[in-house]
Amino acid sequence: MGKVHTNMNKILSGLLFTLLLFFPVNAAAREMKSDVPYLPMKQEVAAEMVRKANVGKDDLLYDLGCGDGLIVVTAAKKYGARGVGIDINPLRIE
Repeated sequence: MGKVHTNMNKILSGLLFTLLLFFPVNAAAREMKSDVPYLPMKQEVAAEMVRKANVGKDDLLYDLGCGDGLIVVTAAKKYGARGVGIDINPLRIE
């Protein structure tokens, strides 16, 4: 099982590195316009989504288009899961 996780971590690290090459975090990226609007989520909604997904302490959650990362943070704080939030807008990640 450890070897699978190590290989997956290498793949994900490479993917993240590639994304950072194409989407640098600089002044131009901060003013990036998006075709998809950002709608903040209420804490109660995020908590219910994580509960319904039956997330547990042994899970690794990926949230593409995470916005402010509320779902991943809720899963980590409430259930001890690990999570990765990915968003194209660096202001939301901050």
